[in-house]
Amino acid sequence: MTDEELRRLRHDMRTPLTIVAGFSEVLAADGPISDEARRDYAARIQAAAEELRAMIDALLEEPAA
Repeated sequence: MTDEELRRLRHDMRTPLTIVAGFSEVLAADGPISDEARRDYAARIQAAAEELRAMIDALLEEPAA
């Protein structure tokens, strides 16, 4: 993997991780939040986690022989 590919991968992986961290912090806070917003944030967390999982799975796949 080249340095450029590694930089791109770092960026691509940090984006969904930042989404997960940010929205989970909002959900964990004591402030009021509507049920609609809570569902929206949870959906965003789930989508970002799935995106991150797909990237990790792709990285860990064994290359074709």
